[in-house]
Amino acid sequence: MALILLTGYPCVGKTTFAKLLQQDIEANFKDKRVILINEESLHINKSTGYIDSAHEKASRGALKSAIDREMNSETIIIADALN
Repeated sequence: MALILLTGYPCVGKTTFAKLLQQDIEANFKDKRVILINEESLHINKSTGYIDSAHEKASRGALKSAIDREMNSETIIIADALN
């Protein structure tokens, strides 16, 4: 199992980098499953998912749950989130 965390300010290229990283890992580790988990993959709208603390808590919980569900020895997870 590998977990790669990408964090940073909005609009700095995290998602673009994460997608490129996913493609590179898939090309070089054909025996591993590579999953990109972010707001986009979970259908969380960034403008409404972080509008207040209650929505933010739910969004972060959904991201953490998705990561926890996918963790196993055959998967490489790329987590792309604000923090």
